[in-house]
Amino acid sequence: MKGYAIINDKKIQFEAPGGKHLLDFIRDDLQLKGTKEACREGDCGSCMVLLGKQENGDIRYRTINSCMFPVGEIQNSHIVTIEGLNEDKLTPIQQFMVDEWASQCGFCTPGFIVSMTGYFLQAKTLDVDDALAFLGGNICRCTGYLSIKKAMTRLCELVDPDKFRKSYEKNRVNYLISEGFLPGYFESISVLMSHLPAEADPEPFQHGNVLLAGGTDLYIQKADMISTHEPYFILRNSHFRGIRQEGDQCVVGSATTVSEMQESDLFNRLVPEFKKYSRLISGASIRNRATIGGNIVNASPIGDLSILFLALNASLRLELDGRERMIQLKNFFLGYKKLDLYPGELVKELLIPMELTDHVIHFEKVSRRTHLDIASVNSAMSIRLNNRKIEEIHASAGGVGPVPMYLNGFCHHLQDHFFDEKLMETGIQIALNEINPISDVRGSKTYKCLLLEQQLRIHFSVLAAQINKIS
Repeated sequence: MKGYAIINDKKIQFEAPGGKHLLDFIRDDLQLKGTKEACREGDCGSCMVLLGKQENGDIRYRTINSCMFPVGEIQNSHIVTIEGLNEDKLTPIQQFMVDEWASQCGFCTPGFIVSMTGYFLQAKTLDVDDALAFLGGNICRCTGYLSIKKAMTRLCELVDPDKFRKSYEKNRVNYLISEGFLPGYFESISVLMSHLPAEADPEPFQHGNVLLAGGTDLYIQKADMISTHEPYFILRNSHFRGIRQEGDQCVVGSATTVSEMQESDLFNRLVPEFKKYSRLISGASIRNRATIGGNIVNASPIGDLSILFLALNASLRLELDGRERMIQLKNFFLGYKKLDLYPGELVKELLIPMELTDHVIHFEKVSRRTHLDIASVNSAMSIRLNNRKIEEIHASAGGVGPVPMYLNGFCHHLQDHFFDEKLMETGIQIALNEINPISDVRGSKTYKCLLLEQQLRIHFSVLAAQINKIS
């Protein structure tokens, strides 16, 4: 495919397979070697770059893993590599990395500096804990991280929090230029982008096309196939994007990313703790790409979003040749990697009842690493109470069967009963009889049963705390 983009401070015209890895395009075609190649699975952050796109009249920058990003999606965008952050003198980010001895072999350092810059571009307000968590997608094998954390903490202390907060609503880029965090050329990028040829509207999806959403799984499983093809980029189609209220439903487009859900006031009214839960799912750069539709259709038995949405009593709106049909998410998974989905049919939207604002919602996940890892077992629960009576309950569990499981028997047992310890114990036993985990590298069958039992107890403890708060 052919297209136009801005790489650092230069406008380019490119021609490459749409599915080609952006990392390879940067290093091989553009000969910009500061962006490093390492895991090629989005785990280490060595290949991190900034992606700037027009959103609501402004350019919004997000961190992305270039090893899992298609060249076809850089059209009419601003790509910033580590070379594009360099000036005659070190930026405060670079200087503090030097001052704190936060670089040893140096291989990971470009990715860290790009991610740190990305935090100051993306964050609405300054928070040291959030800033450190933002670096969760970057790995360093030398320093032990303490020196990197010190550098990031010092940066947060350097910046005026009030000016930083106000700049989010006005012009964050200009503010960061004035503070020396960004080169001056960033100020002219909006003009350069306005002179790029207009991007054509996406063609309708045709059955047989290679469909690519965020690519956070497909670029791991089928990288060679995608890199030589011209995929259908569903993220470029607004028909599948956005979060809105439709009557008594919250409607989330299937190509909506996890980051967009984090930023949605509507979605966060439904799931107030979602920002906290999403940190258990992936790093910031993966959340910037991973879509809800991709997570669901991937049909992983331990898909974090699928587990959460099952507990939210979600439904799917499916689309085929302009015709739509509805299906409850709990009926969508037929078997291991088998879905109630016709050939050529797409998941258009996810629908969640707005009444969940009256529910207690809780999500749990256990994995070998606390963050950014595949779950051994994950689970979620939503409950609506009325004077200790459970009027509505939905619960789910992952890693304990061939599909993301809705715990039917468990929910039926608790429905319309008054909550007490005896009900909890019998409910847990029913749930354990529903599941059928296997022993694998993430744990034995016995271990997974124990994990789910303990997670259910945690869900109930959250419920008990809510009851005590009400009473």
